[in-house]
Amino acid sequence: MQYKNSFILFFCIVIFCFGNLAQAQSKIDSLWRVFTKAGYDTTRARLYFEIGTEYQNSNPDTAIYFYNKVLDLTKSQIPPCLPAGRNPKFQILHAQTLQQLSRVEYNYKSDYNKALVYSDNALKIFTELSKIADLKISEEAQKGIASCYTNIGNIYTYLGNYSQALEYSSINPHNLNLTFADRQAITSNRVSLNAI
Repeated sequence: MQYKNSFILFFCIVIFCFGNLAQAQSKIDSLWRVFTKAGYDTTRARLYFEIGTEYQNSNPDTAIYFYNKVLDLTKSQIPPCLPAGRNPKFQILHAQTLQQLSRVEYNYKSDYNKALVYSDNALKIFTELSKIADLKISEEAQKGIASCYTNIGNIYTYLGNYSQALEYSSINPHNLNLTFADRQAITSNRVSLNAI
């Protein structure tokens, strides 16, 4: 009887795992179909980002490849300083891609120095974009700033540099225009760091 229950449990787990893989592959296939018809760099960059995100947990190297494709398309919008006239949506996507690369590097590759560089670069872009008069771009940039501080705090935690981790994680989420869920995520990260 115990073997039967174990077999049923194993069978259910296998079906669940393959179901999730098939669903992820189906989404990737759908994104590729849209990509083949995409005519604009903004659309193609966004699709590369989405494909990278789909691969991030299952195949980090493939995710890095697609994130680098996003950076190739968006880098023309990221000059040393961010003058008016550049496409802020491309700049947001560029910074978000740097953040995703940072997460891949510290979660899957354990390259904490590279992850710090990516997060620092994203933080600079988000900080400049938070000053733009466009409310939607400014809000997105403020979320990005909070995400960067959280990422950098996490990286320093992995490195065992807890004082730096606390410094970056001590951002006051109430000073930014964030949703309750975003403020809660920052606060949760700070609480887990304080437990160390």
